[in-house]
Amino acid sequence: MPELGSRGVEERGYDGIILKGKSAKPVYIYIKDGKAEIKDAGHLWGKDTYKTQEEIKKEYGDNRVQIACIGPASENLVLYGNIMSEYGHCLGRAGLGCVMAQRRLRRLRYAAR
Repeated sequence: MPELGSRGVEERGYDGIILKGKSAKPVYIYIKDGKAEIKDAGHLWGKDTYKTQEEIKKEYGDNRVQIACIGPASENLVLYGNIMSEYGHCLGRAGLGCVMAQRRLRRLRYAAR
């Protein structure tokens, strides 16, 4: 399972991630070599978390990438929406997926270590 919390972020050069405001369109945060980029995620909106992870790994040509993403439940602001990773692991019993969706953040992608 990817390191979704502070350890995974710290290993990539950050102490944490603070989201302010809301994106006008679906985006994702890509972290690699200590640098974070915001990229378009419109092509992933509406897809389930399994399909999202498959497409990302295919897009980057690397099965070692670590992905934390939301699916349609969170996108539709279901109050118990989760953040999902590695094909079934979840984070967010309190609806953290909805927090990502409200900011139009589709996923976090960590480069392979």
